[in-house]
Amino acid sequence: MRRLPALVCLVGTLVLNLGAQERDALGMFRQGRYADAIEITSDELREDPSNRDAMTVQGWSLVALGRYLEAARIADSGLAFAPRDHRLVFIKAEAEFHQGNFQESLRFLERYVDIVPQGSRIADAYYFMGVILAELGEFRNADAAFSMAVHLSPGNVSWWVQLGEVRENLSDFSAAEQAFDRALQLNPGATAARAGLDRIRARSNGL
Repeated sequence: MRRLPALVCLVGTLVLNLGAQERDALGMFRQGRYADAIEITSDELREDPSNRDAMTVQGWSLVALGRYLEAARIADSGLAFAPRDHRLVFIKAEAEFHQGNFQESLRFLERYVDIVPQGSRIADAYYFMGVILAELGEFRNADAAFSMAVHLSPGNVSWWVQLGEVRENLSDFSAAEQAFDRALQLNPGATAARAGLDRIRARSNGL
Protein backbone atom coordinates (compact mmCIF):
# COMPACT_ATOMS: atom_id res chain seq x y z
CA MET A 1 0.00 0.00 0.00
CA ARG A 2 2.97 2.25 0.58
CA ARG A 3 3.61 2.21 -3.15
CA LEU A 4 0.27 3.85 -3.92
CA PRO A 5 1.31 7.48 -3.19
CA ALA A 6 4.38 7.04 -5.37
CA LEU A 7 2.23 5.63 -8.17
CA VAL A 8 -0.20 8.51 -7.86
CA CYS A 9 2.70 10.96 -8.06
CA LEU A 10 4.06 9.20 -11.14
CA VAL A 11 0.69 9.31 -12.90
CA GLY A 12 0.30 12.95 -11.94
CA THR A 13 3.72 13.77 -13.37
CA LEU A 14 2.90 11.98 -16.63
CA VAL A 15 -0.36 13.92 -16.93
CA LEU A 16 1.43 17.21 -16.28
CA ASN A 17 4.10 16.38 -18.86
CA LEU A 18 1.46 15.43 -21.41
CA GLY A 19 -0.32 18.69 -20.74
CA ALA A 20 2.91 20.61 -21.22
CA GLN A 21 3.51 18.84 -24.53
CA GLU A 22 -0.01 19.63 -25.67
CA ARG A 23 0.59 23.31 -24.84
CA ASP A 24 3.95 23.54 -26.60
CA ALA A 25 3.35 26.26 -29.20
CA LEU A 26 6.77 25.91 -30.79
CA GLY A 27 6.27 22.16 -31.05
CA MET A 28 2.92 22.72 -32.74
CA PHE A 29 4.53 25.12 -35.19
CA ARG A 30 7.30 22.65 -36.03
CA GLN A 31 4.66 19.99 -36.69
CA GLY A 32 2.83 22.32 -39.07
CA ARG A 33 -0.09 22.67 -36.64
CA TYR A 34 -0.20 26.42 -37.07
CA ALA A 35 -3.75 27.01 -35.87
CA ASP A 36 -2.95 25.15 -32.64
CA ALA A 37 0.21 27.23 -32.19
CA ILE A 38 -1.81 30.43 -32.63
CA GLU A 39 -4.39 29.29 -30.08
CA ILE A 40 -1.71 28.46 -27.50
CA THR A 41 0.22 31.69 -28.01
CA SER A 42 -2.99 33.72 -27.84
CA ASP A 43 -3.60 32.25 -24.38
CA GLU A 44 0.01 32.97 -23.40
CA LEU A 45 -0.29 36.56 -24.56
CA ARG A 46 -3.47 37.06 -22.58
CA GLU A 47 -1.49 36.04 -19.51
CA ASP A 48 1.56 38.11 -20.45
CA PRO A 49 1.12 40.65 -23.29
CA SER A 50 4.89 41.25 -23.36
CA ASN A 51 5.81 37.61 -24.09
CA ARG A 52 7.99 38.00 -27.17
CA ASP A 53 8.55 34.28 -27.57
CA ALA A 54 4.79 33.82 -27.89
CA MET A 55 4.60 36.75 -30.32
CA THR A 56 7.34 35.19 -32.41
CA VAL A 57 5.75 31.74 -32.68
CA GLN A 58 2.39 33.32 -33.40
CA GLY A 59 3.93 35.52 -36.07
CA TRP A 60 5.65 32.57 -37.73
CA SER A 61 2.39 30.62 -37.69
CA LEU A 62 0.38 33.50 -39.16
CA VAL A 63 2.92 33.92 -41.95
CA ALA A 64 2.80 30.17 -42.65
CA LEU A 65 -0.99 30.43 -42.99
CA GLY A 66 -0.77 33.46 -45.27
CA ARG A 67 -2.38 35.73 -42.68
CA TYR A 68 0.12 38.48 -43.34
CA LEU A 69 -1.81 41.47 -42.00
CA GLU A 70 -2.22 39.76 -38.63
CA ALA A 71 1.43 38.73 -38.65
CA ALA A 72 2.49 42.33 -39.24
CA ARG A 73 0.28 43.47 -36.38
CA ILE A 74 1.66 40.97 -33.87
CA ALA A 75 5.19 41.93 -34.90
CA ASP A 76 4.34 45.61 -34.46
CA SER A 77 3.05 44.97 -30.95
CA GLY A 78 6.38 43.49 -29.92
CA LEU A 79 8.57 45.92 -31.83
CA ALA A 80 6.86 48.79 -30.01
CA PHE A 81 8.89 47.91 -26.91
CA ALA A 82 11.63 45.69 -28.40
CA PRO A 83 12.60 47.29 -31.73
CA ARG A 84 15.74 45.16 -32.11
CA ASP A 85 14.17 41.74 -31.63
CA HIS A 86 15.43 40.25 -34.89
CA ARG A 87 12.76 37.55 -34.95
CA LEU A 88 9.95 40.10 -34.90
CA VAL A 89 11.84 42.34 -37.33
CA PHE A 90 11.94 39.51 -39.88
CA ILE A 91 8.29 38.59 -39.34
CA LYS A 92 7.37 42.22 -40.03
CA ALA A 93 9.59 42.34 -43.13
CA GLU A 94 8.19 39.10 -44.56
CA ALA A 95 4.58 40.01 -43.79
CA GLU A 96 4.92 43.39 -45.50
CA PHE A 97 6.68 41.77 -48.47
CA HIS A 98 3.80 39.38 -49.08
CA GLN A 99 1.32 42.26 -48.87
CA GLY A 100 3.24 44.14 -51.56
CA ASN A 101 4.38 46.86 -49.17
CA PHE A 102 7.88 46.78 -50.59
CA GLN A 103 9.35 49.96 -49.17
CA GLU A 104 8.22 49.03 -45.66
CA SER A 105 9.51 45.49 -46.10
CA LEU A 106 12.86 46.75 -47.35
CA ARG A 107 13.21 48.99 -44.32
CA PHE A 108 12.81 46.04 -41.97
CA LEU A 109 14.99 43.73 -44.05
CA GLU A 110 17.79 46.26 -43.80
CA ARG A 111 17.22 46.44 -40.05
CA TYR A 112 17.41 42.66 -39.80
CA VAL A 113 20.72 42.56 -41.69
CA ASP A 114 22.06 45.31 -39.45
CA ILE A 115 21.02 43.55 -36.22
CA VAL A 116 22.03 39.97 -37.08
CA PRO A 117 24.35 39.83 -40.11
CA GLN A 118 24.83 36.11 -39.37
CA GLY A 119 21.16 35.46 -38.58
CA SER A 120 19.39 32.23 -39.48
CA ARG A 121 17.22 34.05 -42.06
CA ILE A 122 20.00 36.16 -43.54
CA ALA A 123 19.93 34.43 -46.94
CA ASP A 124 16.16 34.90 -47.14
CA ALA A 125 16.59 38.55 -46.17
CA TYR A 126 18.93 39.18 -49.09
CA TYR A 127 16.62 37.25 -51.42
CA PHE A 128 13.60 39.36 -50.46
CA MET A 129 15.73 42.49 -50.85
CA GLY A 130 16.72 41.34 -54.33
CA VAL A 131 13.11 40.81 -55.37
CA ILE A 132 12.06 44.21 -54.03
CA LEU A 133 14.95 46.08 -55.60
CA ALA A 134 14.31 44.40 -58.96
CA GLU A 135 10.64 45.39 -58.73
CA LEU A 136 11.74 48.97 -58.05
CA GLY A 137 14.03 48.89 -61.09
CA GLU A 138 17.19 49.13 -58.98
CA PHE A 139 18.89 46.31 -60.86
CA ARG A 140 22.45 47.03 -59.74
CA ASN A 141 21.42 46.83 -56.09
CA ALA A 142 19.24 43.81 -56.85
CA ASP A 143 22.28 42.11 -58.39
CA ALA A 144 24.24 42.70 -55.18
CA ALA A 145 21.39 41.38 -53.02
CA PHE A 146 20.79 38.24 -55.09
CA SER A 147 24.55 37.63 -55.26
CA MET A 148 24.66 37.61 -51.47
CA ALA A 149 21.62 35.33 -51.34
CA VAL A 150 23.18 32.69 -53.61
CA HIS A 151 26.52 33.02 -51.83
CA LEU A 152 24.78 32.13 -48.57
CA SER A 153 22.47 29.52 -50.12
CA PRO A 154 24.24 28.26 -53.26
CA GLY A 155 21.86 25.38 -53.87
CA ASN A 156 18.76 27.48 -54.50
CA VAL A 157 18.00 27.16 -58.21
CA SER A 158 15.30 29.83 -58.47
CA TRP A 159 17.57 32.40 -56.83
CA TRP A 160 20.25 31.78 -59.46
CA VAL A 161 17.62 32.23 -62.16
CA GLN A 162 16.48 35.55 -60.70
CA LEU A 163 20.08 36.70 -60.45
CA GLY A 164 20.50 35.86 -64.13
CA GLU A 165 17.37 37.83 -65.05
CA VAL A 166 18.57 40.87 -63.12
CA ARG A 167 21.90 40.72 -64.91
CA GLU A 168 20.07 40.52 -68.22
CA ASN A 169 18.35 43.76 -67.33
CA LEU A 170 21.78 45.26 -66.69
CA SER A 171 22.96 43.99 -70.11
CA ASP A 172 25.65 42.06 -68.27
CA PHE A 173 25.10 39.04 -70.48
CA SER A 174 28.25 37.12 -69.62
CA ALA A 175 27.44 37.25 -65.91
CA ALA A 176 23.79 36.41 -66.62
CA GLU A 177 24.87 33.37 -68.62
CA GLN A 178 26.99 32.19 -65.69
CA ALA A 179 24.01 32.49 -63.32
CA PHE A 180 21.65 30.60 -65.65
CA ASP A 181 24.30 27.96 -66.27
CA ARG A 182 24.75 27.48 -62.53
CA ALA A 183 21.01 26.98 -62.12
CA LEU A 184 21.06 24.32 -64.83
CA GLN A 185 23.99 22.56 -63.20
CA LEU A 186 21.91 22.31 -60.06
CA ASN A 187 18.74 21.32 -61.93
CA PRO A 188 19.00 20.43 -65.63
CA GLY A 189 15.21 20.63 -65.83
CA ALA A 190 15.02 24.29 -64.76
CA THR A 191 13.02 25.66 -67.69
CA ALA A 192 13.38 29.33 -66.70
CA ALA A 193 17.16 28.96 -66.59
CA ARG A 194 17.16 27.21 -69.98
CA ALA A 195 14.99 29.96 -71.47
CA GLY A 196 17.34 32.62 -70.10
CA LEU A 197 20.36 30.86 -71.50
CA ASP A 198 18.65 30.52 -74.88
CA ARG A 199 17.84 34.25 -74.93
CA ILE A 200 21.43 35.20 -74.27
CA ARG A 201 22.85 32.80 -76.83
CA ALA A 202 20.34 33.96 -79.43
CA ARG A 203 21.46 37.53 -78.77
CA SER A 204 25.12 36.62 -79.12
CA ASN A 205 24.32 34.88 -82.44
CA GLY A 206 22.53 37.98 -83.67
CA LEU A 207 19.11 36.34 -83.82
